[in-house]
Amino acid sequence: ELMEKDRGNVERVIEKIEESSVRAEFRVHARADTVEDSVSHSGFDREQIVKTLIFQGEKYFAVMAPGDRRVDTDRMEDIRDSSVEMASPEKVEEITGYIIGSVSPFDLEIDLYMDSSILEHETVRPAGGSRVIGVEIAPDDLRDISGAKTGDFTE
Repeated sequence: ELMEKDRGNVERVIEKIEESSVRAEFRVHARADTVEDSVSHSGFDREQIVKTLIFQGEKYFAVMAPGDRRVDTDRMEDIRDSSVEMASPEKVEEITGYIIGSVSPFDLEIDLYMDSSILEHETVRPAGGSRVIGVEIAPDDLRDISGAKTGDFTE
């Protein structure tokens, strides 16, 4: 079920993590289109699933949010000093190379924010470049590899 297009994206993520020499486990699972799917396939709790969502403001940016919360767009508008909205699936793919549901935070070339609640867990699980690959990683390592700015970005 791993599409050929995903293979290159997963390899991008593996390469980025290997460069950093942190410990991370790649897990193959049934296709996950939602946080609920990820929870049922991984055994992780909703708040440990990390969604990487792409927004459009004056410039594109991404927010890592726990699976049980939503991004506070009013807060992001204040931070970005412009109106913001979710990017379309087509724009997400164009900007990141990933399709919705597989966006990996490790190698994005746009500003990236991480909700600080993600740091409260021993291990979290962002996407690994495919809807069938998750990455199990310590949240501090995720922040460090991705270069994300941390703060309160969700509600």
